[in-house]
Amino acid sequence: MNCEKSLSITEEIAQRPAADGIDPEALIRKQDRKRPERIPMGSSRNAAVLIPLIRKEEWHILFEIRKKGIRQGGDVCFPGGMMEEGETPEETAVREASEELLIDPDTITVLAPMHITTGPAGTDTTSVIGVIRDYRGTYSDAEVERVFTIPLSWFLEHPADVHEVTLHAQAGPDFPYDLVPGGKDYRFIPMRQKHYFYQTEEAVIWGLTAKLLSFAVELLRKWMKT
Repeated sequence: MNCEKSLSITEEIAQRPAADGIDPEALIRKQDRKRPERIPMGSSRNAAVLIPLIRKEEWHILFEIRKKGIRQGGDVCFPGGMMEEGETPEETAVREASEELLIDPDTITVLAPMHITTGPAGTDTTSVIGVIRDYRGTYSDAEVERVFTIPLSWFLEHPADVHEVTLHAQAGPDFPYDLVPGGKDYRFIPMRQKHYFYQTEEAVIWGLTAKLLSFAVELLRKWMKT
């Protein structure tokens, strides 16, 4: 009969030497982290878009309509795209805007980063607001069908219409249901998403573009009151 007292898990771990000589407390404190790190929902790549301000008789926001025949063709969007290695969101926004609008990057003045949100494909997208000077209406017809502008004041007077959709989980054929309590009868929690819409005379603005726009307009409205 073994009468030796068994150790609890906590006691056992406490008696073990640090794995590979690592002191987790010292290691973590050394990082001096101030904010949590976002876990990607899908793609590990990030994207950035420019919310372009154009000065006419008053301030306007510039939009693109994506070329028909390309991914999401016909949708209204801001200039933007995937971040390249080593780029900041601001650098990506300027590079993409200059390529899509055929303008000199020096004509773009970045004012501030605005928001980060996760798109339908799981890509984290950062919006950056900035001013384009001396814009002549140019654009790359390989990516852009046409461009248009709408006064900022219109968006301040017309909030987005918001509609909610519910997304239901659909597991792949190799999903390990045997590892999940209840197996195939497990009830995944549906994910609710808000979709934003602006119905303008130029086009319907919706999806990620409308979401980033709505939050940017509300932030500008807040700043105007301070």
